[in-house]
Amino acid sequence: MFRNEVARQAAIGRGGWEEVWAWVGAHSGLSDSDRAALARDFFSGDRLDQELVEFIRALRPRLRTGLLTNAFGSARHDLTHRWKIADAFDAIIVSAEEGVIKPDPGIYRVALERLAVAPEETLFIDDVEENVVGARAVGMQALRFESAAQAMEEVSRRTENG
Repeated sequence: MFRNEVARQAAIGRGGWEEVWAWVGAHSGLSDSDRAALARDFFSGDRLDQELVEFIRALRPRLRTGLLTNAFGSARHDLTHRWKIADAFDAIIVSAEEGVIKPDPGIYRVALERLAVAPEETLFIDDVEENVVGARAVGMQALRFESAAQAMEEVSRRTENG
């Protein structure tokens, strides 16, 4: 679904869901109605981890928080209006708005600039190892997300003394 050139282009702002779903349909042999059903149902099982969101909200204002996402152009709207979590972050960086995706060093630099923090002061957390490696390459501390409990425990441990 997301590991193709059409999705990559959408993630850097050169296309969107319409093009991605057309590609999926063409490469999967789906009829128009099956493709439409898949598009409608694709994210229906997504759930927000409310405990994790509240944990992030509670970090502020003591710590600056940011969301750095490889996502299509609708992401900011979805984060603000569908998921209602934009208030948990001091900065939201969406790859489609920036024209660059993780693990390109440029997107991490955008995040650092928007948050007004130095790389070594930053803990970057991501579920994709390649993105964790990319963050480390620009000097950030980085952690692979394995579970909400693991991430919250590690953030708490690292922030206890400062």
